[in-house]
Amino acid sequence: MAYAPCSLCLRRYTGKASSFYPAVAAGRDFLRCKLRLCPPCAAHFLADRMRNFRRVDPDDSLRFLLADSCASCAAEVQGDANAAFVTVYLPGEERVDYFALAHGACAAELARQLCVT
Repeated sequence: MAYAPCSLCLRRYTGKASSFYPAVAAGRDFLRCKLRLCPPCAAHFLADRMRNFRRVDPDDSLRFLLADSCASCAAEVQGDANAAFVTVYLPGEERVDYFALAHGACAAELARQLCVT
């Protein structure tokens, strides 16, 4: 049984937790949090809340910065945008980084979606 409950469903669970570290830029400020998720919630979080994020491959220069849709509303991003990053550690796997852009007006909503605690 896990010592700390899942950050999403708030239940204690058996097995290893996945750790998610979201960070959303809102102007000059960053909202950061740490999430410990049970296996079902980790899969749901990746599929649902991070559907508009792109995986960052360290071998691909800065091509990932060419994200074209808002991570919150999925509309096209033009002009000023806020960056969102999520570092994910799944049990038994290496670190994986994700990146997305968000409209200025969507940054607070995106932060709310990602930082559920």
